[in-house]
Amino acid sequence: MNEKDIYNFFKESYEFEHERKDVLNSRLSFVLTSVIVIVGAGAYLINNMEFMPINTFKVIFLVFLFIFIIPVTFAFYYLYKCLFWFKYRYIASPALIYKYIEDLKEYNEKSKHNLDIGIKIEKLLKHQYSQAASKNRSNNKIKNGYFVRSLISTSIAGIVVILLAVPYYVTKATKSKETILVNVKNLSEVSLMLDDENKETHETPKEPEIEPELVEPTPPPMEDITEADVTESDTETRDIEEDK
Repeated sequence: MNEKDIYNFFKESYEFEHERKDVLNSRLSFVLTSVIVIVGAGAYLINNMEFMPINTFKVIFLVFLFIFIIPVTFAFYYLYKCLFWFKYRYIASPALIYKYIEDLKEYNEKSKHNLDIGIKIEKLLKHQYSQAASKNRSNNKIKNGYFVRSLISTSIAGIVVILLAVPYYVTKATKSKETILVNVKNLSEVSLMLDDENKETHETPKEPEIEPELVEPTPPPMEDITEADVTESDTETRDIEEDK
């Protein structure tokens, strides 16, 4: 292997590790999206769950909820490590390398012993390529481990959120059934009340009208009148005379 092959090997290793880093980052976006969707589903179940009054299915829901929090926490932790924990190494910028070349030229002009600038730059690049490739390879190895762990945690969280939905929907279905039964019962009671009112209104027997009892007229009393009496006749006699 000549010097050019060694140089190309270090350069390709450096470029490969950076490409590997980009591939890992693209995979992380998928895991991050999955975690957000799973957390959103869990938040929906929690917000719409009525915890009181407590029953068996709600206790099961709380148990699964506690289990659900654990893998979600680890998933976010591993994603944070993957996204913000690692520092990747790069070779010197072209501007700095150009300045280094100019400094070497200036040095040769002043020095009695001229340096081979091409060899110096080649050695510099081989050194930096090899050091950066080794550093980045170590980063990618650890980063890939965190990625796998985040993927496992996300998968567990997805399974648990499905299990979390079971007691949630059972509770909702039971509540709906109870609501329907209560509504039917209330409807039946209202119907019976209306029937009773209708019976009272339409079926109450009318009290028979009591016809006034015929009373035989009382005959007028006799009246003793003195022949010499000059007083006015009583009221009844006066009324009779007026009728006449």
